[in-house]
Amino acid sequence: DFTVFGGLIRPVRLIETPQAHIELLDHGGPGVRVDIEQLSAERARLQVQVQLRNDGDQPAVRQLRLTLRDAAGRSMAQQSQSLRIAPGAPITATATLDVRQPHLWQGIPDPYLYRLSAELLDARSVADAVQLPVGLRQFGVDPQRGFLLNGKPYPLHGVNYFHAGRPGRGVAVGPAEIDEDLRLLMDLGLTGLRLVHYQHPAYTYERADQLGLVVWTEIPLNASMAETAAFRDNIQAQLRELIRQNRHHASVAVWGVGNEVYRSDEPIRALLADLHALAKQEDPSRLTTYAHCCAPDDHPMALQTDLASYNRYWGWYDGEFKDIGPWADKLHARMPDKPIGLGEFGAGASVVQQEDPPRRPEPGGRWHPEQYQALFHETYAAEVARRPFLWGSFIWLGFDHAAANRHEGDTTGRNDKGLVSYDRRHLKDAYHLMRAWWSRQPVLHLTSKRLVHRPAGPVDIKAYSNARQATLEVNGKGMGTVAVVDRIARWPGVVLEAGRAVLKVTDDRGSADGVEWEIGKVGESAETAKTAETGEVGGPAR
Repeated sequence: DFTVFGGLIRPVRLIETPQAHIELLDHGGPGVRVDIEQLSAERARLQVQVQLRNDGDQPAVRQLRLTLRDAAGRSMAQQSQSLRIAPGAPITATATLDVRQPHLWQGIPDPYLYRLSAELLDARSVADAVQLPVGLRQFGVDPQRGFLLNGKPYPLHGVNYFHAGRPGRGVAVGPAEIDEDLRLLMDLGLTGLRLVHYQHPAYTYERADQLGLVVWTEIPLNASMAETAAFRDNIQAQLRELIRQNRHHASVAVWGVGNEVYRSDEPIRALLADLHALAKQEDPSRLTTYAHCCAPDDHPMALQTDLASYNRYWGWYDGEFKDIGPWADKLHARMPDKPIGLGEFGAGASVVQQEDPPRRPEPGGRWHPEQYQALFHETYAAEVARRPFLWGSFIWLGFDHAAANRHEGDTTGRNDKGLVSYDRRHLKDAYHLMRAWWSRQPVLHLTSKRLVHRPAGPVDIKAYSNARQATLEVNGKGMGTVAVVDRIARWPGVVLEAGRAVLKVTDDRGSADGVEWEIGKVGESAETAKTAETGEVGGPAR
C-alpha cells in the first residue's frame, strides 16, 4: 500500500582503511557494539565489543583505545589493550567501561548523549577509528502502566513516519527534508515515532537520538510471505542488518518483525516466532512487536513478540469511532499480562474538500472532507488518553505519502491519512487537535477555517486548545466563554448572518486565533472546494 521507488536514493561512500582495521563487513554495522550491563544513578557499566580484521598476510600488533566522552568532550572512562590480529577471519576485542554518576538519556525532556570513540593505534598513530553516540537508558513495558523509560512511566504517543517523500522526488531526499519533517513532528509534541515500513536513512536515527524520540523501527515483512528458504533467508538477513546497523542508537526501543500479513496460518506464526527469537538473540536488551490487523486479536500470530500491537480503523473502514475504547478494555481484560498498543489508526482527509458537518465518506471514494478526519481523531485521542495501559499509540500517519494503487480523495496515487499534506504545505485540523493533546506549548486553533463560503444560519463552531477556557466573538459580538473539554471548546448553534463573518477566539492564557468567512443567503449551499490560506505554510498558525 505504498509506492516502491527505485534508484540510488541515499549517499554512497568509498571507505579506505589500512590492512588492520575495525570491521566494515558486519552486516553494514559500525563494527562496535555497546551493551549496558548495569545502570543506576550511581554507576553505569558498559561492555564494549569491537570487531577487528587484518586483510594482510602477516600478523599485526596494534593497540585498541576506547574513550567515552561526555557532551562537553571530557573523558569519563578510558581503556586500552594490546592486540595481536592474525590474518584472515575477524577477531572480537571486549572491554568494560565504568561511568560514575551517569547522566541518563531521558527522552524529550533530556536527550543526553555521550560519545564513544574506538581507536586502533599503530605505534602512536591512529590507523582507524569509529565514533558512536551513546545514550544511557533502560526501556521496559508494564501491562498496566504502559511504556517505561528508566523505570518510570513515559507515555508513548506519536505517528507513523513513512519516509521524507516529496512530490516529484519520491524518497530521493536528504537531511534537509528529514529535518523539516522532524521540526513539524516535534512541534506536534509527540514522544515516539514508528519508522515504516522499511529501513530509514541513518540520519533519521541520529536525529531521533538527539531529539529524544523513542523509536519503533521495522523490517519490510508486509502483507504477504513466501514459504521458501530464499524468502526466509532474505527477511532474516534484513532483520539482522536492521539491528546491527542501529542497535547503538539510544532512541531505538522496539524492533518490528512485520506488519499486516494477510494470512493467519502456521507458516506465518512460525516465521514471526523465528524473527522474534532472532531479534532477541541479536539484541536481548530491546523489545519486539508485530503490527497485527486481520485475524482475531488473540490469534497466535499476534502474540509471538514481547508487545502486541494492533492496527485499528473503526469509524473509517468499518465500525464507529466509539468502538475503540471498549475494544481496548475488553482485550486488556482478556489478556491482562500482555502489553497491548495501537500501531495504526487514522482517517483520510483532503484540505481542498470541505464539509461541515461532514457526511461519513467512502474510504475508497473521491470525497474525503478534512472535517471527518478531525472527528475521527477527536474520539480516538480522548479514548487513548484514558487508557494508560496502552504501551504506545501511533497515528497513521504523519504525512500523506505516495501509494500508486490508491484512487481516492482528491489525488490519485496518494494515501491522504496524514496529519500534514504530502508537500508539507498544509497542516490539517487534526494536526492542531493532536498538538492540543500532546504539546506543552499553548495551543488555540479554530477549526474548519478553509470552508470560507458558508450559508447563513446556525453553525457549530469549535476550537482546539490545551487551555481551561475559551471565548468566541463574531464580528465583535461575544458568543460566550466555555470550558475546554477533551481539548475542544464548542459553541453550538451560533447564528451567522449573510455577509462577512469575522471570528475571533481567545483563551484564558491570552492566546488568540481567528478567521474570516463569507456567509451567503439563507438556503444557499456551501461551496465545498475552496481553500483559505491561514498562515499554515511550514508551521502552525499561532
